[in-house]
Amino acid sequence: DKGGAGATMLNAVLGAHLTYKKNKRVCVVDTVTGGFRSLCDERIDEVNNIIDKKIQEKDLSITNEEFENLKKTPLLGSRLKIFKIEDFNNFLDFLKENKKEFDYILLDISGVSLPNYKFLMKSHFIFLLSTLNEIEKDKKTFTAFERLKIKKTKVLYNLDDVYLILNKVQKKRDYENRIVDLKKNEELNLLKNIVYERSTFTDYSTISGLIDKSIEMEMINEEIYKLINI
Repeated sequence: DKGGAGATMLNAVLGAHLTYKKNKRVCVVDTVTGGFRSLCDERIDEVNNIIDKKIQEKDLSITNEEFENLKKTPLLGSRLKIFKIEDFNNFLDFLKENKKEFDYILLDISGVSLPNYKFLMKSHFIFLLSTLNEIEKDKKTFTAFERLKIKKTKVLYNLDDVYLILNKVQKKRDYENRIVDLKKNEELNLLKNIVYERSTFTDYSTISGLIDKSIEMEMINEEIYKLINI
């Protein structure tokens, strides 16, 4: 996954959906570096807020046992575990040690950059978040990954497919027309479901995502699940 803060939200929400709705063994690998706030920071803050009663644990639909485990080890106490791995070689070791432990490993990556390139190319699926204002730039990124997918059999790439998700789309007539045009473009793997204005999604949980709070994200999670459930 790629796309900054939006991607972090998507990883947490999708991870929770796979964990609690599909009963899958899931973890998120947090690769964010360079002083940026990461999913690890958000998880620790959330657990502290639960302990301080700023958030009620009943609102997260987690068991008392899970809550107690979270207090002991915030990153690993939840059924949706978070690991912070910044070095690619450490990531390879992690994959070897945990390949049978998890059904899905989600990568939280802050954009396409040289340090992140190796992480991305070990992924089987890449989901690029794009707004309609950035779509032309992101189409170039999409095309570049599509070309690398062809080389999969020749080098140590895992990439099976790349998809674009439209994010923060306003419900306006001209926007609707642009979406129709984009969906006619057969060269793009564009998710059918769209993230519209998500001002109400700022309170997502790093533990339980947005379960039972957003039909829109539920539909996107289900579409992604069907794509990656191989």
